[in-house]
Amino acid sequence: MFETFEVEVPGAQFPCSKGYQTEKDKAKLWQRLLKNAHGKQAKCLCHGQGAKLLNIRYLKGSEHYFLARCANTGSEHAFDCRFFSEAESRSGLRAYVEGVVLEGGDNDVSVRLSHAIQIRANNDGDDPQPVLALNPRKPRRTQRVMTLLGLLHLLWTRSNLHAWVPAMEGKRKDAILEWQLKKTAENIKTHRMTLDRVLLTPAQRGSMDARRNVSVLDTAKKHNYRLLAIGVLEPFAGAVEDSVDQMPALSLMNSAGIPKLYLNGQVWPDAQKSFAREIAAWKKGAKTIAIAFFNLRQNSKYYDVLEVALMRVSDMLIPLDSSLEGVVETMLREQKRKFSKPLRFDADEQTLPDFWLNDLEDEYPMEVFGMNTADYLQRKAAKIIHYQTEYSKRSGWWQWDAAEDPDARNIPQLPPAMK
Repeated sequence: MFETFEVEVPGAQFPCSKGYQTEKDKAKLWQRLLKNAHGKQAKCLCHGQGAKLLNIRYLKGSEHYFLARCANTGSEHAFDCRFFSEAESRSGLRAYVEGVVLEGGDNDVSVRLSHAIQIRANNDGDDPQPVLALNPRKPRRTQRVMTLLGLLHLLWTRSNLHAWVPAMEGKRKDAILEWQLKKTAENIKTHRMTLDRVLLTPAQRGSMDARRNVSVLDTAKKHNYRLLAIGVLEPFAGAVEDSVDQMPALSLMNSAGIPKLYLNGQVWPDAQKSFAREIAAWKKGAKTIAIAFFNLRQNSKYYDVLEVALMRVSDMLIPLDSSLEGVVETMLREQKRKFSKPLRFDADEQTLPDFWLNDLEDEYPMEVFGMNTADYLQRKAAKIIHYQTEYSKRSGWWQWDAAEDPDARNIPQLPPAMK
């Protein structure tokens, strides 16, 4: 759903068009060109800012060559370019200590998770790892590991599911999760393996993805791995006895090949505390994404969930923190704007806007103010000072005081798109 732009490849007389890169009848010529240029760098010709250099990589054992963005250059590309990725400064990624998230040169990223994948013989659960140091010159970086919620946000941002361009209209459906999350997981490395080896993704019954899920389960049993499952939560109406407090198992839609995930002990009560806002929205019918970390019981065929993280999303799978954000998300799509939802990951008090508007010449934050409690108003005042200081002399910023406009009759207009 993101665009393939022309690229300059060493050895080619002219820029290589989208068709030359993607059409089947050009495949052999394209692979030959990349093979001859292997070890050099290509250049993307999208309308982003920066050098936009690309590595020419070889997939071992496949005779296949491909282009990959250079590490930490995704923000140089145009927002609708297939090589684009958000700058670290525009999300909660900036809260991690150096070494927790390391971007590579093959469109890949290595992360340091808070949970171990391999179950050790003594069952203490964690691989011994050095403690990453805090850098006093970067006081905002305090997170030494990535939690399950952080991993969910990473999957979403690297899949560009947090972002929208008008060309996605009619194409952003739940079915894309079946391949998009698996594809993204192939390029996330943790605990000496890629995440797709332990991640179960949404799958239709009888599909290739369902068979892959079964294969992942079998491999995990053989190697004593813990596992992750991700998907859309079944609507609340299907909960046992219509009570969210009595959930015996986590139920995901399109869960072929995913075993029954039992919620024992404090797992669900802890989730209710950590994700009270998301559960309240789910009970009212909001689409909600769940990711679960789980393992096989000893001497049993049943699986127990160890931890759950939840995220509310719109019908178009854009993450939302409130119904008011849903009003703005719908407005942005109806007005055919390019935008993204910055995700917090494991950041604490860092100021992030509710949305970034991405079709202006400069970054443009959008904020929805929806409450009028004393604590909220104090935080609101601090945010306004931040935005006025950082953006008043740039493209500006947008705000909607929904607490004073509960019927959404006076939502401020957006600046006209410039690109």
